[in-house]
Amino acid sequence: MKFILGALLCLATTAPTLAAEPPAVSSPAPSTIPAAITAQARQTYLDILANKLDRSTLDAKMNALMTDELIGKFAAQLGPLGAPTEFVPLGQQAADGSMAYVFLMTFADKTQLHWIFSLDKDGKISGLYAKPVSAQ
Repeated sequence: MKFILGALLCLATTAPTLAAEPPAVSSPAPSTIPAAITAQARQTYLDILANKLDRSTLDAKMNALMTDELIGKFAAQLGPLGAPTEFVPLGQQAADGSMAYVFLMTFADKTQLHWIFSLDKDGKISGLYAKPVSAQ
């Protein structure tokens, strides 16, 4: 299955357009991401797949960018993978007042995606990005 994700959900407050690149994904390292943030990141992914994103969790820019049409496209593209069977925190990086958290999602068919989930200083979602893991 091929994914066209670059422009689909690269929506960070640091990104001036939908086509901007998210924070770089580095090799797995011991993670200090709190369990509550990991749970929120996973649930946000599942909510998007189910077309039931809680807009109160988004900052103003993300709320404007996450149209029902965009959420529907994301769900249609990645919905066939189902829920991740593994959701592993990899690391985090601060950028422009937000903290980007990187997770590795593995699915039943062994597909792997990086899920980059950013929160602003008020705890609102300020960026989301799904990116296929490059073959090495």
